[in-house]
Amino acid sequence: MEQVLPSLRLGGLAIMAGSALLVLSACTADSSASTSAQAPERVAALEQQVAELRDQVARLQEELAGMDERGRNVEASLRSELDQALARAADLETQLVREIDTWIEVSDELGYQLQGPGYFWECAPRRSCASQVVGRFQESESDIRAGPIVFAGALDYSRQPAETFDPVEDGTYFGAKVLVQVDGGSEALVVLPSEESGRSSLLWKLREPIESYVRSLEGPTYPLWAGGRAVVFEACGNRPTQYDGGLIVAGAHCVPLDVYTQDESTPERVWIPFGVNSCP
Repeated sequence: MEQVLPSLRLGGLAIMAGSALLVLSACTADSSASTSAQAPERVAALEQQVAELRDQVARLQEELAGMDERGRNVEASLRSELDQALARAADLETQLVREIDTWIEVSDELGYQLQGPGYFWECAPRRSCASQVVGRFQESESDIRAGPIVFAGALDYSRQPAETFDPVEDGTYFGAKVLVQVDGGSEALVVLPSEESGRSSLLWKLREPIESYVRSLEGPTYPLWAGGRAVVFEACGNRPTQYDGGLIVAGAHCVPLDVYTQDESTPERVWIPFGVNSCP
């Protein structure tokens, strides 16, 4: 049976890595550049190593395809070499993802600390009319409102068992769906505060297409890096606008969200109780 290099995260990430670094380089404050200048070099080095391993795997696969019955012993040796190359490539891809994720996190934090919410107003991904969902929605006691934005049914997660938010076997997590509605004529910036680093991330804008994360019939699971730190929601004209998505939550706890509007430099903080009874 033919073996191919697993399309782990690098399948879409090699391109994403370059574009993400370019975008974040433009967004990150100049005074933070020296702190993270080494990161793009490390990422480029890892990408080069992965590319070399892909070439090695392709060569080995060609040799195996050309084997006949007389080459069984050689074939066994080649397959062993191929397995080692595949394992090494997977390890390097994991390192590459971690390097990119760490650099993005550091850049975002430095930009946020130096420029305040203006950094994310400019640099955070946006949800606009093109990605809205349409449905009937009426606010209820299970919703959480912050300024012009409503997190629909967010309080219902307090009734979920704590183990719902435990990692699955590969260390990834099921996404917690939270529909967002933005009041007409408004836009809002949602930011995870610094203390939430490594505990949750936002899924209203994925770094890769959702198909990349579907691993079982139970639905997609996500590593924390799949989500983001901040997102801007825009209303479509003067009517309320809805967006699908949610959060990745690493373990049951209260997740704080800071909600900014263009008119206010101080956020309104809300808490979503994931697998816990109450929050501050």
